[in-house]
Amino acid sequence: MSTPAEAARQLRHDLKTPLTALIGFLELIEERQSVATDPVAVDYLARCDSAAKRVLALIDEQLADGGVLAGGGGSSGGSGEGGAGGCAGGGRAGGSSDARDR
Repeated sequence: MSTPAEAARQLRHDLKTPLTALIGFLELIEERQSVATDPVAVDYLARCDSAAKRVLALIDEQLADGGVLAGGGGSSGGSGEGGAGGCAGGGRAGGSSDARDR
């Protein structure tokens, strides 16, 4: 049976691995010429990238050794932004409009 710290480390790894791959693929898509010239696509990709990086930071903060979920009672301050919304026109933390409003 694993300790809470070991379980948190495994969970952190299991969450970060696909998220890091997603961020890498978003960067590859952003570099494509057909995407780079489409302002709506650039906006959606930027939102997805930003949301993924916020989740990655949250994982690092909460599941790091000594973090709240790792059992260490660390800081739970957060950025004050809700969720990972913003990807592909989903919920928007900043209240910005999507392509249909343009």
